[in-house]
Amino acid sequence: MSLSERAPPNALERLTAVVTGSSSGIGRAIALELAAAGAAVMVHARASRQAAEGTAEAIRSLGCEGRGVLAALAEPQEPEVRVGERKEGRRGGTECR
Repeated sequence: MSLSERAPPNALERLTAVVTGSSSGIGRAIALELAAAGAAVMVHARASRQAAEGTAEAIRSLGCEGRGVLAALAEPQEPEVRVGERKEGRRGGTECR
């Protein structure tokens, strides 16, 4: 049973999730489940902005906020910069990671 089937509709409506490695595979599936439950999702990719934007577009097609980012998370300051960009968006700070 998926998160969206177990959780009440829009259970994560006020939350923002940063999902690393969410441009494909399991990370993408997690990002889509969080979006289906109402979360805004920051989609991370290490190498392909196009792949991150593809997942973000799938999230937006669900009627949720999705944004793709390219980041080398091995650099200590990189996650702070990317999450800081997200905080400037429509919703508040990041609530789940």
